[in-house]
Amino acid sequence: MVASFTTHYYPFTIRKPSHTSTHPYSHTLPGRIKGKTFYFFSDVTNSTPMDLEATYNYLAQKKGAVEEFPFGPQALVFKVMGKMFALVAVDALPPSVSLKCDPEQALLWREQYEAVQPGYHMNKKHWNTVALDGSIPSDEVAAMIEQSYDLVVQGLKKVDREKLLGG
Repeated sequence: MVASFTTHYYPFTIRKPSHTSTHPYSHTLPGRIKGKTFYFFSDVTNSTPMDLEATYNYLAQKKGAVEEFPFGPQALVFKVMGKMFALVAVDALPPSVSLKCDPEQALLWREQYEAVQPGYHMNKKHWNTVALDGSIPSDEVAAMIEQSYDLVVQGLKKVDREKLLGG
C-alpha cells in the first residue's frame, strides 16, 4: 500500500517497510527529509486509538526504559539511561503523554491533530503533550514515542549509548 501525504511544510510518501517483524509497531518508519529524521505512520488503515494502558505498555517495552514518579503520583516518567523521554499524566482526563520532538515535526503534529499541544510545563519547542482521547491513530502515537525515545538515545554520551545498545 502506498499513500501520499502532503503538508505545506514537506511532501513525502508513506510506504510499508520491506522487512518483517513480530513487533506490533514495526510498521513505523523514519523518513529522511533535508537531513532531518521525521517519523510517520505507514499503515494508513490502522486507525485504532492508543489508550493509557496501550501507551504505558508501549513505553515500558522500550530498551532500557525505567519508570519513576519524581513529580508525585500523578506524573509517571519514563527514562532511558537517566534521561526522560516520556511523562504520562495518569490522573488527567483524558490521560496525556508528553514526548520529546524535533521542533519542525512537533509543529506538523500540532497542526494535524487537535489533541497534540505544546508540552505542558516543558520546553514548548522540543516537547508535545498528546491527549490520549482516541482521536489519534495508535500508529501515530507510536511514531511520536519512537521519535522521543530515539532523540533521547541520540543525545546520550557515546559510552552510555553503546552500553544501552550493546555495541
